[in-house]
Amino acid sequence: MLANLDLLSLRCNGFSTEPGRTEGFHLAMLIVAGFAGIFLGLHHQVLVLIPVTLGAAIICGLTAILDGQGVLSSLSAVIIPAVALQGGYMIGMTGRVPIHQLLDRISGRQSKRA
Repeated sequence: MLANLDLLSLRCNGFSTEPGRTEGFHLAMLIVAGFAGIFLGLHHQVLVLIPVTLGAAIICGLTAILDGQGVLSSLSAVIIPAVALQGGYMIGMTGRVPIHQLLDRISGRQSKRA
């Protein structure tokens, strides 16, 4: 009878909130930080990366420490968003001109290109 009830219980596809279980957390940090970096690269100058990277490092580091993770896991929780932010910024920065040209073409405005 208990085996049948266990099969009917709700599960979140392996996601667990237990301390030390961070399989999906690092991937989610990577994706969110990458998209944030792309947005920052499209709209801001390079100096915006300094406070955003420090803020992300502090938040992710404190979260890892409060979750009871070890030193290496905490270090990876700090490095992953920093690298993803900077990589996303580079993607966004190199895509500024083509994206703005595409938006100008769609809206019917004159582009800045000669």
